[in-house]
Amino acid sequence: MAGQRKRRPTANARIPSQAEMLETMHEIWLAGLGALADARQRGPKLLEQLLAEGSRIHEETRQVADKALRRALEQVQSSVGERIEGARSQAGDVLDNLEKMFQTRVHQALGQIGVPTADQIATLANRVESLDASVAALTAGRRPRAKGVARGRRGGTRAAPKRKVRRAA
Repeated sequence: MAGQRKRRPTANARIPSQAEMLETMHEIWLAGLGALADARQRGPKLLEQLLAEGSRIHEETRQVADKALRRALEQVQSSVGERIEGARSQAGDVLDNLEKMFQTRVHQALGQIGVPTADQIATLANRVESLDASVAALTAGRRPRAKGVARGRRGGTRAAPKRKVRRAA
């Protein structure tokens, strides 16, 4: 711009008169008044249209947000459910291990003080049943003895035991 010169109006250039300027300003004023009147007339309808459009957009965005929130909650519930199930499983395993350890220690303690095991008691019960059956079989073939009659003696009285006498040396 340093090399350019300022232009001066030439003789052919026309400068608007004051009256023309006033006329232009008056037209601008009238256009503004017309725009204001138009806005007053169409304003309520435009406001209703804007409200309807805003309400529609609000409902759409709310539905999208609800869907996104539901998806997020489902994912969180699924994740929490998986973690809870894992914790339950671990707790169950720990309890099972504790129960086994407790049973082992109780079994050891009972063995140390001489309490028989369930297997030993079952074996003993089987032996007792077997012995009962054997005794029943043996006694079934004999006649029952009369009360007070001892073998080899009659009358049911017993002889007094013989005493050994010590001799003095």
